[in-house]
Amino acid sequence: MGMDVTGGEWAIVGGTGVSSCAQGVIHKKLLEKRCDRNIVELDIHFFYTLMQTGNCNMNQIEFSQTT
Repeated sequence: MGMDVTGGEWAIVGGTGVSSCAQGVIHKKLLEKRCDRNIVELDIHFFYTLMQTGNCNMNQIEFSQTT
């Protein structure tokens, strides 16, 4: 017995790198079931807050945008 791939949702919370503050959802739908494999459609919707990195010293703060 394997994972049920007929349909459902996965939550997106967090992430890594640029998308470290991502939130969203992945909808999955079984398109075709074969004896040796399944074909599944993933519909991905998410948004994220762009994070900036900074170097700080006593007199100034410099920010650089990562992409």
